[in-house]
Amino acid sequence: MRFFNIICMLVLFQFCSHSIDTNTTHYVDKNASGSNDGASWTNAWESLSDIEWDQIQPGDVLYISGGTDSTVYNEQLNIQASGSAVNLITIRNSYEANHNGRVIIDLVDFSEDGIIIGTSASANPDYIYIKGLEIRRGDHGVHIRYACEVITLDSLIITNNYRRGLRFAGDSNPCCQTLPGYAADNLLLMNSIIITPNDLDSETDVMYLQHASNIIIKNNFLHCRNKSPVNNHSDVIQSNAIRNLKVFNNVMISDSNAQGMPQITGAWDIPGDGVIDSVIIYNNFMYGGGLWYGVDAPWVAGLNPAWANRYPHDTPPTFIAHNTIITHGPTVAAVHVQVPGVLFINNILAQFGDGLAVGDWLPNFRTSPTTYADSTRHNLIWTEWPGNSNRLFQGYVSGNGITGQCYDWNTWENTYGGTGVGENPLLVSPIGSIPSDEQGNITGELQSNSPAINAGEDIQALIESIGLPWEDVDGNARNESPDSVTIGAYNPPWLR
Repeated sequence: MRFFNIICMLVLFQFCSHSIDTNTTHYVDKNASGSNDGASWTNAWESLSDIEWDQIQPGDVLYISGGTDSTVYNEQLNIQASGSAVNLITIRNSYEANHNGRVIIDLVDFSEDGIIIGTSASANPDYIYIKGLEIRRGDHGVHIRYACEVITLDSLIITNNYRRGLRFAGDSNPCCQTLPGYAADNLLLMNSIIITPNDLDSETDVMYLQHASNIIIKNNFLHCRNKSPVNNHSDVIQSNAIRNLKVFNNVMISDSNAQGMPQITGAWDIPGDGVIDSVIIYNNFMYGGGLWYGVDAPWVAGLNPAWANRYPHDTPPTFIAHNTIITHGPTVAAVHVQVPGVLFINNILAQFGDGLAVGDWLPNFRTSPTTYADSTRHNLIWTEWPGNSNRLFQGYVSGNGITGQCYDWNTWENTYGGTGVGENPLLVSPIGSIPSDEQGNITGELQSNSPAINAGEDIQALIESIGLPWEDVDGNARNESPDSVTIGAYNPPWLR
């Protein structure tokens, strides 16, 4: 359902007719045969490398022709102009007849990045808005580097790239080595689809974030498919040494035997700089299909709030709410928390499987620091296989004035005063019977008799106070009364 919704949004966003206030419009069409000056469709620049970037000014729009059905550009788009805070440069597909087909950037042999923004410490474009393009078979699909600021990626389809679908990282710039400097700032990724290849001997993250700040990831379908046994750490979202991250209303799927996690977040708050950073993970569906190939498989988790271990730092406050995190199989926990200061409310954490396959069948909720019952509230935490009933939790818990080990739901609830639900969430998707090549269709929708319905905490005021919408992962308003909030990312079916 969510994948279908994203496709529908992309059709709407890519091809709707509307006017754009702009200073000048420019055109690229590989099939044009005019004066090649970019001034009209007739005289359009005939390749992406023909673009004369010094002609493109703040507020300008660059249209790329997709022909009547689709047009493939077998070359890199290297952006070399900057907009301004009030006048972005827009680079997008066209909605005009004869040019409103799919715009496809296809590097074919993974030799170059599909789109690159920032080629050196002195060439780092800012204030760029990119919309409606497809990128495939590059080294990275989209690569944003150095001190680039205010980059919006909207309605993109990024598939089958060799390393990462999207890399937003301020590497190779001296400022990112000196606290509190950051080389990349203000990224918005929305309404997009990013899918990695199925079998490549490379670390093929869907998205990699490093030395960057103020990142928003919303309304996307993100799917890691790489099952190559020679790669490792292929995650849906992997971040390290970042500041201020918001991830909401996304679907993140890591196929069975993809050696990575739906989300691993390494973030930091730099002491003494006067800025309070945060990590917010809200209203997402995350699925990890487990590692089924034996005892040497690395441990993974559906969600891993992790240490960013490069420089001295504090850990930022982390807020995790209304996510549905589903795992199936060995060597995968639902959540592994490695940082303190986490507020964890109204999430579904469910592990499926029989516990019999080769490999280590991990506890559901793993924590390295102490988990506090008063900040871990009204979550559904459940494991299917009976042998894990006494390994539901791993780590120390503090509640009711007691601190100690906690392994099962009874201890969580009756010893430490924990709240929530310890039952099967009753999903619509038949977890465990969906082939690996169809796992992109899995959702966290609930059956009408799910125990997650009406079992959550009313946090509407908190959600809206931090600028987030009180809605489900599909973008539907949560039409619930304060005493009937549903746990997880999905509303009950009759509320849709």
